[in-house]
Amino acid sequence: MSGMGRNPDWTEEETILALYLYYKLPSAKHDSSNSEVIELAHQLHRSPNAVSLKLGNLKANDSSSSGKGLKNCSHWDRELPPLYLGDPYALFARRDAILVSKYGQKAEQSETSYFLPAVEEEQIFEDVDFSEENKTAIKHIRLKQYAFRQALLLGYRGRCCLSGIGTSDLLIASHIIPWSEDTMHRGDPRNGLLLNALLDKAFDNGYFTIIPDSYEVRISNRIEDEASRQYLQKYAGKAILLPGNRERWPKKDFLAFHNEVVFERFKGQGPTYT
Repeated sequence: MSGMGRNPDWTEEETILALYLYYKLPSAKHDSSNSEVIELAHQLHRSPNAVSLKLGNLKANDSSSSGKGLKNCSHWDRELPPLYLGDPYALFARRDAILVSKYGQKAEQSETSYFLPAVEEEQIFEDVDFSEENKTAIKHIRLKQYAFRQALLLGYRGRCCLSGIGTSDLLIASHIIPWSEDTMHRGDPRNGLLLNALLDKAFDNGYFTIIPDSYEVRISNRIEDEASRQYLQKYAGKAILLPGNRERWPKKDFLAFHNEVVFERFKGQGPTYT
């Protein structure tokens, strides 16, 4: 602190660590009593209240946020959220590098915190070679999916974009263009939808699709199981919940791919339901 007792300005690296926490925590848990807020405060030698206020500043500069946040913002508060808006993987990787270089964390420690639901694990590691030589590659794959998931949880405010379910354990960060079919856009939040586990499976298999222009659901007419058809039919014509920031909306080119490839592929699998 200076002689006047003023807290030192936040550095870029400190703001990166706070932005990571912002991506990770719902806004209802930004208060100074949250254990993760307290942990970061201890790490940065700042007060929990200072970290809580920083999360509010970041919220004010995240145009996907449904709230107004705080207005007393620094240069880094304004610069960093837009910079990492479409590339959460870069933010999470930068955070890990800072923890290793500045705070003495071992590189292996962060990997244990990248929790993914079993369904997502199965999807991204289906064709991965788990040999010892690929250990680093596996870590990067898991981090990319974890960052993708956190970006969707933030953008869709922690709720399935169709059913409105808000239980995190039941939500899947679903790729519009399947993970296995596009390596370039695996971490792009615009290639994602936050869906409950059943809707994720139905979407991945082409039982329904999203119309690019209207963001409305179209149900396949080739679903043979009566119960499955009735369950999905209630979403027919319904528009999905969209992130507050248009830059995080699902990209129309990605939805068109799902329409023309995944949805059409399922249409050719069997007889029309009657």
